Amino acid sequence: DARDELSLMTQQSMKDGKSTPLTAELTQLRGELNAAARATNKSLEAADAKYSGNRSVERMIERGGDLGKKLTPKTKQALRDFNKLTGTQQEIQRVAFEDKMASEALNVKRGNAAADQFQSEAFDHIVEAMYPKAAGKDIWKRGQNLLKRLRTEAVTTETARDLLSGSRTAPLQNDIAAL
Repeated sequence: DARDELSLMTQQSMKDGKSTPLTAELTQLRGELNAAARATNKSLEAADAKYSGNRSVERMIERGGDLGKKLTPKTKQALRDFNKLTGTQQEIQRVAFEDKMASEALNVKRGNAAADQFQSEAFDHIVEAMYPKAAGKDIWKRGQNLLKRLRTEAVTTETARDLLSGSRTAPLQNDIAAL
């Protein structure tokens, strides 16, 4: 309970999501208390290691989902950090990235927006960084297939848009697609 209370106090000491001098002091105190507790209780040390590992997986999933479709300074840093991860950690981030893309595709209006949102050099760069040849043939192929499928979808959508734009069949096609 005391550890939980100290963690809560540390979180509340932050201003606008940023650390304050009090936050630093509380964090240091928590570290010293945890070290002392671990030194006298080996089962606590094992439990903390397991909890820490679970939190790391949560962070990997969160970072993979946060990569997005644009190259921003935050994205570039995340890709640099990605290269320092173990193979398992990289795979966790890839799966989270793919899940986020699928969610984003489902959360746009039907039609060209679903495919078009992934059609940029920045997105290609992100995929190529996360699915490099150095990671192995299967992973690299998975990334290339992802880009290929997205390009095919964009071309198919563009073709349908060109063929049906301005025609009376366009609204009918949308009705049929909805059904």
